[in-house]
Amino acid sequence: MKTANKLISVYLETQHHATFVDIFQAMLDSQGQPRPDIFIEDNLHMNSQGYAIWRGILLPHLAP
Repeated sequence: MKTANKLISVYLETQHHATFVDIFQAMLDSQGQPRPDIFIEDNLHMNSQGYAIWRGILLPHLAP
């Protein structure tokens, strides 16, 4: 995931009207592991707290 994010970020730097928004770091705990409190029981899909993190990070990047 880190490699993919870096490659995508570097590519988007060459694109007009495109921005890489890093949500990955906000989803990690202090040990660098996915935060268990933002996922439902399957540990794959996010709960409302996880989506709130995404919303808080993405909203400033969206056009009004």
